[in-house]
Amino acid sequence: MDPREALVALNMIEHVGPVRLRQLLEHFGDAVRVLQASAAELSQVPGIGAETATAIAQWEQTVDLAAELQRIRDYGCTVVVPADTAYPELLRQIYDPPIVLYVKGGLEPRTATRWPLLARAAPRPTGRSAPAVSGINWPIAA
Repeated sequence: MDPREALVALNMIEHVGPVRLRQLLEHFGDAVRVLQASAAELSQVPGIGAETATAIAQWEQTVDLAAELQRIRDYGCTVVVPADTAYPELLRQIYDPPIVLYVKGGLEPRTATRWPLLARAAPRPTGRSAPAVSGINWPIAA
């Protein structure tokens, strides 16, 4: 698994959002290492409780990463993460930027503040993913 795939997996884990992910990355260094950590190791991170630590440590039981990656390919999307130069600058400036963006089409800016993307935070409670992208140019607010 590469770091981008690990971020997609972390994005799908209940109780893990941008703020907790930042805490985990500061502690472990990269997303792959976060997914390899035990519940005991994860619990040592400030702000990560037992329930979140267990959810991350047992991620393979609740996250179908292969299916999500296939859906990304089927939709013709690209995954953009904060480390990418294509990640919108205005999103970088907010306190809790999305973990991943699923982008359909190019990343050429339509205007200084519009990009053809829609971020999806997590799967629906039914376990099925919500539509990943939209063809609408959504404004990015900082």
